[in-house]
Amino acid sequence: MELGPVQNEDVLLLQAVIKMTCPVQLVELGYLNGFSTQKILEAMRDDACLTSYDNTIQDSSITDKRFTFKNKSQTEVNEQNIDFIFFDASHDFEINKKTFENLDLADKAIIAVHDTGLWDKMILDTGGHWVGNGYAHRPDEIKFVDWLKGKGYNSIDFHTLKETRHGMTLLQK
Repeated sequence: MELGPVQNEDVLLLQAVIKMTCPVQLVELGYLNGFSTQKILEAMRDDACLTSYDNTIQDSSITDKRFTFKNKSQTEVNEQNIDFIFFDASHDFEINKKTFENLDLADKAIIAVHDTGLWDKMILDTGGHWVGNGYAHRPDEIKFVDWLKGKGYNSIDFHTLKETRHGMTLLQK
C-alpha cells in the first residue's frame, strides 16, 4: 500500500464511479503530480473532458486532448454543468465551501471528497481533530462533507480503521 496523494484503492473507486456514471464534464481540484489525473482520464469516455485546477503547479505534462490544466485556485472554477468533481486540493473548509458555492453543477453531479478517513492514533499521533478512537486525517474535509449533507446531499463514506487509508466520500443529491 502506498500512502501518497491518492492510493491505488482510491483510484480504483474513482475509475469505477466514472465508468459506471459516464460523466461528460469533470473537474479535478488538486493536480500535484498528475497521477489521479491520468487515472481519471483512463476511465473517461472519448467525448468527456477533464479540467484540473492547481495553483501550486505551473504546468502539466499531460497532452490528452480531453484534458485542460489551469494554474488557478480551486475557487476560480468556471466550468459549466459539471457532472463529476474531485476535491483533493486545499483541505480547508472555508475554501472548499467557497468553491462549492461558485460551482455550476449538473442536477445529479457526483462530488468526490478525498482525505475523509480516520487514521488510528497508534499510526499517527501528531495532534489534530479526534473522532472516537481514531485520528481524523483531514478534519476540514469531514466538516465539508457534513456541510454538504446539510445541503441535501446523500453520502457514502469509504473508510476503514483496519489499515491506514486516506478515505473518500462520494456525494450526490
